[in-house]
Amino acid sequence: MPHSFIASEAVSIGHPDKLADQIADAIVDTALTQDRSCRVGIEVLINHEYAVIAGEISGAAVIDYEHIVQSCIHRTGYTQSLRILTSIKPQSVELASIAKQGANDQGIYYGYATTETKEVMPLPFVCATGLIEKLRMAHCAFLLPDAKATVTVQYDADATPCRIHSIVLSQHHTPDISQKQLQELLTPYIIDCCPMHLLDKDTIYTINPGGPFSIGGLLADTGLTGRKQIADTYGGAARHGGGALSGKDPTKIDRAGSYMARAIAKNICRQGLAARCEVELVYAPGRSTPLAISVDTFGAGNISEEAICASIKKEVDLTPMGIVTTLNLLRPIYLKTAYGGHFGRDDPDFTWENILLPIQ
Repeated sequence: MPHSFIASEAVSIGHPDKLADQIADAIVDTALTQDRSCRVGIEVLINHEYAVIAGEISGAAVIDYEHIVQSCIHRTGYTQSLRILTSIKPQSVELASIAKQGANDQGIYYGYATTETKEVMPLPFVCATGLIEKLRMAHCAFLLPDAKATVTVQYDADATPCRIHSIVLSQHHTPDISQKQLQELLTPYIIDCCPMHLLDKDTIYTINPGGPFSIGGLLADTGLTGRKQIADTYGGAARHGGGALSGKDPTKIDRAGSYMARAIAKNICRQGLAARCEVELVYAPGRSTPLAISVDTFGAGNISEEAICASIKKEVDLTPMGIVTTLNLLRPIYLKTAYGGHFGRDDPDFTWENILLPIQ
């Protein structure tokens, strides 16, 4: 098998799409804080002038949309205020009825895990998100909120990372800093985000390859919920079912199913059943259990995939409310999932990263 490459992308807390996700998840948190029986499905679109909030909310929560929008914008480093347009209606009674029986939607949900990092996540994802987080914490006056990083890792024939091929960073900045200064100041952050033994003389470092990036964020782009699904999950190292995560209360099977699939995959790796694996859960509306469950250990399993699936079916409650209960999801914890990725993070509120499941 020849050498292969996997690239992963991460975006900053101030990227317009991530800002839209944060507003949507702040609405979810506000609703759950007031009424845990609230059902929320929200989409957000933002640009330099408007924030458009549309979707469905059922329950007793009273939500101050303007306060949520402005606080999210200012917390991420922007100073402008936006005009708020809302179009909110209650959840469909048909959907509510279906949800009482089982899943509230049909879909395919994937979880992935690999032992190549301590986070049990793909190395390119860990490096890309690590770089964006280091820059966020740097608090340099010349760094503005919008940024994107891509890290490409070369893997050897047995799927082990063997070198960092390239790192691309596009960083929003003040207009008073030159391209040369930016490269000199940011290169140490780039080097620090990767394992030193995987960097070599041929590793490619590229900062703002398109030239100056002083016009960025909401002045340059439009943000929309659910448009950074790969950055939210596994950085392209695993498949994605297509359903976005942010803006949905945790009873939505898009969110609950994705979190449980990650929990299962991580437990498989953590318990030594495989060096890496991908879990697939398939749901249909109104059905209480998945239509299908599959596990792919990519030839790196220590027991058969059939045995792992049998254990999952026997030991793990995969009904929608079973997932919500097992992972304790009915809590206002979702704003912080809306930047930095939903997986691979050391946070006690991220139960899907910490729970021990009886898979064997």
